[in-house]
Amino acid sequence: MKFSSELVPYLLQSVYDWCCDNGLRAMLLVRDGGDSILPRWHVKNGCIVLDISKAAVRELNFGADAVSFEASFDGEPFSVEVANAEIMWIGSPERKIGMVMSESDVSDHERVQPQPAVDQGESTSRKRKKSSARPNLKLI
Repeated sequence: MKFSSELVPYLLQSVYDWCCDNGLRAMLLVRDGGDSILPRWHVKNGCIVLDISKAAVRELNFGADAVSFEASFDGEPFSVEVANAEIMWIGSPERKIGMVMSESDVSDHERVQPQPAVDQGESTSRKRKKSSARPNLKLI
């Protein structure tokens, strides 16, 4: 689905507000297309996952063309500006709920998610076994 560029900042803000209202981390999955100011040393496979929750950033702004904020990377302050056109996904990794903003490279979302449920090298049948396994909790 392609969104009107006028609508994008409002959609981003809405998903961000929902995450905050529910006590969840808000995250952005960004494709580094060269139009954004990013900590490029953290870019993997052409993508970066950014935590934009209130505890992680300062001066967060959802603008008409870009999302901007101040954050710390490796202990160093950094001004981030993400072009709206390079945002692929926004949402909560804890709930695995969000909104796909870009149709291209959507499959990269699972590959660069901060806490993948299964390693990339595992076979599909093994993935199914792991997902259907019962939780192993111990009562103390």
